[in-house]
Amino acid sequence: KAVSFGAGITSIGNEAFRDCIALTKATLPEKLESIGNSAFRGCAKLSSIYFPSSLTAIGEYAFSDCTSLTYVSLPDSVSTLGSYVFYNCSKLEEVCIPKGTLSTIPSYAFSGCCELTSVYIPKNITAFGTSTFYDCNKLCDIYYDGSDSGWDKISIDSSNSVIWAADVHCKHTHKNNTWKVLVAASSHKTGTKSSVCSVCGYEKRAEIPMTH
Repeated sequence: KAVSFGAGITSIGNEAFRDCIALTKATLPEKLESIGNSAFRGCAKLSSIYFPSSLTAIGEYAFSDCTSLTYVSLPDSVSTLGSYVFYNCSKLEEVCIPKGTLSTIPSYAFSGCCELTSVYIPKNITAFGTSTFYDCNKLCDIYYDGSDSGWDKISIDSSNSVIWAADVHCKHTHKNNTWKVLVAASSHKTGTKSSVCSVCGYEKRAEIPMTH
């Protein structure tokens, strides 16, 4: 099942869709500003969600235990992330952290994401919270949008030791191939397209609008 929202909705409250286990897709409104604590927690079949550029805050545990999510790209407008926000999303493979004013990836944000292999981190990030990537033992590639010296200044403690074992790719110009359609759009649902950098393998995904 899918859920969509009226154009005037600017916030989704705490636990609004918690444990809606039949929910597979959420189309968020274009003017959405905040998502409350545990808003989609335990939506185990939620496999696709795209965040509007108006979004500024996502609360604690908002998408924890969404065990069908495989890809998350947060818009640059996000300045506040709660702890445990994507905790135990056990099929999550790739994450794009927003550029902008966010400076710390919060504690336990991706803890338990045991299939996570790639993370894109912008240069505005200066610290990781406690156990941000705990139990992410498959994390092998970190793409940092800054210099080597910038990466060396980021505070990383022993609770995030998996980061030390990953390959860190500092800034270069991505050479993306042409877009490939992953899921075709139709008159009643959006689609998904993908483009992969031929240098580092970084994958960028985008939503394909519904056809009319």
